[in-house]
Amino acid sequence: MTKPVAEGGYGFPESKLWVTVYDDDDEAADIWHKQVGVPKDRIQRRGMADNFWSMGVPGPCGPCSEIYFDRGPQYGKEGGPVADEDRYLEVWNLVFMQYNRDASGKLTPLPKPSVDTGAGLERLSCVLQGVYSNYETDLFTPIINAIAKKVNIPVGKSKDFDISMRVIADHLRSSTFLIA
Repeated sequence: MTKPVAEGGYGFPESKLWVTVYDDDDEAADIWHKQVGVPKDRIQRRGMADNFWSMGVPGPCGPCSEIYFDRGPQYGKEGGPVADEDRYLEVWNLVFMQYNRDASGKLTPLPKPSVDTGAGLERLSCVLQGVYSNYETDLFTPIINAIAKKVNIPVGKSKDFDISMRVIADHLRSSTFLIA
């Protein structure tokens, strides 16, 4: 598999993509391998803590499948997402909403199961821009630089100040979305 993921799309090399499925979700694993073409050695199984999404108890829930991008050895060790989630960054997920969990933990099949899917804008930006953190992307750097200029403290001078600027930038961006 050497073609880009989507012609005219992001152009990720397929060799950099990994997939996780819920432990006993053979159907999802088979679809990823047989229909999508993901090699079996890049499909990993994970348990309840990682690949079973829940909105809360009580509430809808179900197994999920996630797509990860291998950012390379400079970010961590080999072995796929189960080995290192700094190196392998989740960029997309699919939640198979199949159950309702009651307060006792009992799972009841939903009358109309569905699939909830989504990509992380900031995570995709990290991958496309080749940076480690959301706050290093062009979604945040202009805001962070403006904060640094306003308070006259350069980015990188203090770890604590950098964290504070990131928090402020995140809140400013969220506030802008709310106002819009």
